[in-house]
Amino acid sequence: MKRELTAQLLHWKERVGRKPLILKGARQTGKTWLLKAFGKENFRRTHYVNFETDTRFKTLFSAGLRPNRILSQLALVLDEPIDTAHDLVVFDEIQLAPEALTALKYFREEQPDLAVASAGSHIGLTVSGSAFPVGQVEYLTLYPLSFSEFLDAVRPALADFLRNRPVREPVSDALHDALMRELRAYTAVGGMPEAVSAWRAAPQDETDPLVALRRVREIQAALAQSYASDFAKHAGKVNATDLARLFDNIPAQLARTVDSSLSRFRFKDALPGKTRFSAIAGPLDWLVRTGLALKVSQVERPDTPLNAYAAENLFKLYLLDVGLLGAMAGLAPRDLLLGDFGTYKGWVAENFVAQELTAAGYDPLYFWKGKTSEVDFLIATEAGVVPVEVKSGTVTRSKSLSVYRERFRPVASFRLSGRNSAYALDAVTDLPLYLAGRLGSYPKGC
Repeated sequence: MKRELTAQLLHWKERVGRKPLILKGARQTGKTWLLKAFGKENFRRTHYVNFETDTRFKTLFSAGLRPNRILSQLALVLDEPIDTAHDLVVFDEIQLAPEALTALKYFREEQPDLAVASAGSHIGLTVSGSAFPVGQVEYLTLYPLSFSEFLDAVRPALADFLRNRPVREPVSDALHDALMRELRAYTAVGGMPEAVSAWRAAPQDETDPLVALRRVREIQAALAQSYASDFAKHAGKVNATDLARLFDNIPAQLARTVDSSLSRFRFKDALPGKTRFSAIAGPLDWLVRTGLALKVSQVERPDTPLNAYAAENLFKLYLLDVGLLGAMAGLAPRDLLLGDFGTYKGWVAENFVAQELTAAGYDPLYFWKGKTSEVDFLIATEAGVVPVEVKSGTVTRSKSLSVYRERFRPVASFRLSGRNSAYALDAVTDLPLYLAGRLGSYPKGC
């Protein structure tokens, strides 16, 4: 699959003074595949080491952290020479080998010509007790496939068309309808690579897409179970049972919509017997830092830096993947494909936008709430703080956004909905939901 992060990997490869790279991301987002594919396309040879599937590699670091000795022994174990000027070395699941993580510092100092890329789930990296090589490594984060990447996988011509078209230029109604159909499919399939592969592999002449979606749901159920297993293995000092309950509770919390507006996270409903923020802060932080949950914090004053005005204990919580959300919430794939799922429609759309904005570089996320008004997302751009309102359908009246604009006079305002692109009379730029990811290019691209 085509991943947009490949461009950043190329920049890393060509950068003067390049540091060892750590590719982060939740499990099953495609980190291993991406590094192997990148190595195959851009290096003479890729030397792959997986510390989870072959524990013998850990012993290469136990006798010392000098890169020359490690590389000479690694070449013998792999039975292949390592050319430090033209090869890529990949350390996968590096969080399971603390000495290897520490050794990245010495690879930078003593083998600066060698390209070293590591992959690790947030689950391990956030709890590692090793001497972390602060300042000696570079980071990239891989998320589930964005909608643009999903289109690249299933409708590449449509993806190219959308990517090369000015954001504010409306498409024809026929193309808009086609894009909305793909967006509805994305809400069911999501962006986890295995689920997208299953959807893409379905016969093109399949008359009933629900057949393919049954396989997708099986994959999503297995993914949710694998995350639950990770809680028990990697939770460290955080109670694994609390983690599992909090993770499973996210869809139920999202479902508590009031007048089509998503409510803030309610502590007393999350973990039995725990009604204060301090009681859930540990597992909440763990889920957010591992990338399994997306936290959107409330601000009352939309000034930069937004984190200075954010309330730690007032927030909304979304899942890392909208397809996984539908599976865990028990939403019928048929209803998602038809866009006919009642009050669920609003928070599915919000979860989608949260994913797209996060992948576009707006991390962490924020929302604004006044006495009687609320704006779904705020993004800090070069031009200032910009409000983003989300509407799941084609009715785009928004009293809250009007209140916000009158009070704070933002440099721009966006409203995402099921409508085609157009300028609104109230100076709010209307964009279709499928362009949420393009807001990452603001102000240059919008």
